[in-house]
Amino acid sequence: MTSQKKSNTHLKKQNDFYRAIGLAIRQNRDKIGMTAEQLAEKADFSTTYIHLIENAHRKVPLYTLHELALAMDTTASDLIADAGF
Repeated sequence: MTSQKKSNTHLKKQNDFYRAIGLAIRQNRDKIGMTAEQLAEKADFSTTYIHLIENAHRKVPLYTLHELALAMDTTASDLIADAGF
């Protein structure tokens, strides 16, 4: 496999990971009846940032994932597991 193909494969896997994490955050938020606005306020982030993460337009840093999980009374590892990783 060429270096370019490896790079493209890695990028696709990374995009899939962040898409799945964003979906897991949104599904967990919906499951507990929390709006994006409520999550943003509780976790001290902007609503726009929450939407960007949930739609995989921003990569969620680990500490941010931790803070979002705490705001939803769950753990980052549970969100990662919910995302299938």
